[in-house]
Amino acid sequence: MLWSRRALLKVPMALQFTAESALILTPATVTDRAGKFVRGLTALDFMLVDSGQRRSVTVEEEPQPISLVMAVHASFEARKPLHRLRQAASLLGPLLVGEGGRVGLVAFRDEAEVVVPLSAGVDEVGKQLRELVAKNWGCALVDAVRASAQALRSEPAARRRVILIMTEDRDRSSKADLHETLTLLQEYNITVYALTYSPGLMQLGREVPTGA
Repeated sequence: MLWSRRALLKVPMALQFTAESALILTPATVTDRAGKFVRGLTALDFMLVDSGQRRSVTVEEEPQPISLVMAVHASFEARKPLHRLRQAASLLGPLLVGEGGRVGLVAFRDEAEVVVPLSAGVDEVGKQLRELVAKNWGCALVDAVRASAQALRSEPAARRRVILIMTEDRDRSSKADLHETLTLLQEYNITVYALTYSPGLMQLGREVPTGA
């Protein structure tokens, strides 16, 4: 033990660099009363408030179309959040993918399955979400991410490839390798967003989100 401490003293301290950025990206989608997208907005049309203080805003329209796979945990443990998701099903597709968007649906329990292949059929995804039934057990989270990435890998490079996964906060059933799945995401430039919840809190009747 003494030798180890002396040896550590001879190792020069590694240099550390700290950087701060004041740039915060805040995606926003604006529609009119008819649900149509509003184009041509400028920074004067928006107000961003942070901790009670107004911040300066720069607006950049995002012309890049989105290809999105929604991966939804649909086992028996997820029945409460799944019920809420079904209630909002008709709104999710149009709000998330926008004009020219393509969307697919993956459901997972102890294994993952593609329910709706990637297409422009937003209505079909909404329909299948409303009919999605909580059954069986398990949470194959990594398997679901891999299945979603496999669906997105053939999308054109000009499109944004996105996975939105709604799940409990731990994987219990996956067979896919995590490192290989992460490599696949990096190779095809796929962004993953996660909405998570704690099954323990849900069972106690406290619907408290644990992350986003």
